[in-house]
Amino acid sequence: MNYRAMFMTAAAMAACLTGTSAFAQAEGVPKPAVNPGGVGGASNRNSMTDFERRMNLNNMFENPASAAKGYDDSRLIAGCVVKLSGSKAGALIGGEGTKDPHFTKLSNAMTGRYTSCLRGASAKSLSPVLLNSAIAETLVEHDGATGVADRAASVDTDKASAFHGDLSGPVTINNIARCTVVYSPGLARKVLATEAGSAEEKFALDALYSQTPECGMATTPTSVGQILQRSAIADASYAWSQQK
Repeated sequence: MNYRAMFMTAAAMAACLTGTSAFAQAEGVPKPAVNPGGVGGASNRNSMTDFERRMNLNNMFENPASAAKGYDDSRLIAGCVVKLSGSKAGALIGGEGTKDPHFTKLSNAMTGRYTSCLRGASAKSLSPVLLNSAIAETLVEHDGATGVADRAASVDTDKASAFHGDLSGPVTINNIARCTVVYSPGLARKVLATEAGSAEEKFALDALYSQTPECGMATTPTSVGQILQRSAIADASYAWSQQK
């Protein structure tokens, strides 16, 4: 089955994932629990509370260049976070399918311990969902795994199904991403090895979907932005690497 027609739009998906204040109010999504105090308080212009309030995720994901810039900025910050804490930075990762769906730990950490990591980045271009994924991607990049095969040699289908969820009905990009990293871990990592928003990223996505028939995607979905797809793959790759 081809699930492209069942996907949420990029904007709707972003709203579900982030709960960003202004966007949440426009779309009727509950606001996340964020710490307005932290180090520097609400007046800190680089705090996550501040850029959550000011950015418009709808516009970001409708504009590929803006989305790519946001991801690149997030990668710079993620590199700083991982440099400071190593693998322990994984404790900050939240979002759908975790115990911290509204990125509360990440928000609090970025207005506290990791405030210095925000310097030099454009706060207006950042979002919790992209920063979360950038941290996940950076951790995957530094996990020491070498020679990961494009396709998994064998898969425990029961474990895989529990991880990616039901694919028989309407699905989100998160369901599909989780499926792809299980069956095609190396191809998923090749997506993360490309420059965000590039033609090479698009080619890598095409290869991932077309060579992973278990997930029902013959081609790259056009209803979900390229950066949001990469974001989901980064989250899924890290989450699968943590499965016992």
